[in-house]
Amino acid sequence: MDWGIITDHDLPDILIRNIEWVHKEYDNDDVSELGVFVIQNLQKILSERLSSGENIARGCSICDEQLGLEIGTSLALFRHFITRKMWSVNMSERIIPSHPAKAWQKAALTRLPPHSWQFHLREFWSRFQISN
Repeated sequence: MDWGIITDHDLPDILIRNIEWVHKEYDNDDVSELGVFVIQNLQKILSERLSSGENIARGCSICDEQLGLEIGTSLALFRHFITRKMWSVNMSERIIPSHPAKAWQKAALTRLPPHSWQFHLREFWSRFQISN
């Protein structure tokens, strides 16, 4: 079996940027503070907004307003959902909050089967240490 050390120089820049962006929200305290009911409502409202073609930032802003949350909470939880594999996205395509999620809607809004061929952050983090 071949083995080696992988550094950030061995991985695509877009992948590195996306990992850095979502990784900050891996342990989000809002999840336990807000409770299951609010989190489920947030997921439902946000997924509906994103499915309709709303850009990520606008959809998150509307979600914050509807649920009476501090500005930025929904965007942080969007990132948390990705990093915790509640939602999945193609990490090789840059995630830009000012762009609609429609282009990668299926990947972002569906749960992947456990043995999916797509890239999973948890698998990556289990192999490599990523620091903030």
